[in-house]
Order: sequence, then C-alpha cells, then structure tokens
Amino acid sequence: EIAQCLVGSEMCIETGSEHAAHLLKNTHMTVTDIGYASGFNSSRTFYRAFQRVYGVTPQEYRNL
Repeated sequence: EIAQCLVGSEMCIETGSEHAAHLLKNTHMTVTDIGYASGFNSSRTFYRAFQRVYGVTPQEYRNL
C-alpha cells in the first residue's frame, strides 16, 4: 500500500507515518531506515511529515 501512494499526498503521509510509528515501537531499526522503509525519500521529509501527523519527532515518539 505504501509503495502505491502518490508522493506528497496527504494519504501517503498518514499511511507512511502510521507504518513508521509501528516500526518505531516494534523494531530496533534506525530512524533513517524506518523513514525509507515507510516510503519517504529523505530523512528530512520523513521527520517533517511524521512530526506534522504525531506532533513529535520520530525519536521522541520512540521514547514515549
């Protein structure tokens, strides 16, 4: 499903962020690897999108 998202679409951002949130809580993957695995094309894009959806950075989310 993530691979089929239109880059930059709101649905893609939400789907990718949800996938990333799951990986952050359930794996020991690096935040950068999680961003790429969740369909984001750069760490910067991942951090901004994730923070927009969850209100915290990926690292802060992992530590909650």
